[in-house]
Amino acid sequence: MSAVARGRRLVADRLRRLGLAGVGRLAGNPAVAERLHALLAAADGDWRQPDPARASLFAVTGPGGINWVVLADGGKRCAIRLRLDAGASGNIIYVGHGSDQPRAVHCEGSGNTLLIGDAARWCVLDVRFVSSAAVVAVGRGSIFNGTSIIAEGDGCGVTIGEGGLFAPGTTIRNSDLHGLYALDDDRWLNPPAPVVIEPYVWFGQDALVLKGAHVGGGSVVAARSVVMGPTPRFAVVAGTPARPLRTGVCWALERTPNRTALPRIRQLLGEPASAD
Repeated sequence: MSAVARGRRLVADRLRRLGLAGVGRLAGNPAVAERLHALLAAADGDWRQPDPARASLFAVTGPGGINWVVLADGGKRCAIRLRLDAGASGNIIYVGHGSDQPRAVHCEGSGNTLLIGDAARWCVLDVRFVSSAAVVAVGRGSIFNGTSIIAEGDGCGVTIGEGGLFAPGTTIRNSDLHGLYALDDDRWLNPPAPVVIEPYVWFGQDALVLKGAHVGGGSVVAARSVVMGPTPRFAVVAGTPARPLRTGVCWALERTPNRTALPRIRQLLGEPASAD
């Protein structure tokens, strides 16, 4: 057996151990293509639909059934570390055009969706779905240096706008993961709640975003801050809970300030153009 043949056999064996049923095209599974098209069409922001004839489709069989990974660029290698629990079935992971694949995804339930927009970079990102039918949508051009996202709740997930920057140790969770109830009437006091992060937010190291947070676009969340509710746009917020330290500011990805991205940020936020 030649070295090439041995290599192919090793790859095939590894795919089988991982539950990957090889690589096909999205066009070969109209049901998945239709569902993905609807999800992208409904997502907030500017989402580019993949070409079904080009996009790769991986069928990943876990203890609970088949799950799907779609690579818009047509790549032949799924580098995501997948963990599929007994209840995991019908989950979809989509990686957009020119984007790096997330580091790890853990699915405990069924029908969850992870959408990674175009041109997402580094993607040192771990996502955990602890229930079913949650959606995590990551806008185009986001950068992750070591982020954990935990999503729970039927239709209740996490939305991240375009151009987010996440420093190491950042955590986003829309659930407390353990129930808190009232002794007098057993009311559930801490159900999951959506997390919304508007476009172009810079998160400092070890920032924590909790259920119900709505982070205003163009802002900066200082290191080790805890965001528990709404925060304003174009502001620096810090503390526990995070509160504005200064408003009327913005940030740039470059090391020295510039206004190159500001018109795009205002457009995404639906704000009128100004004399910036």
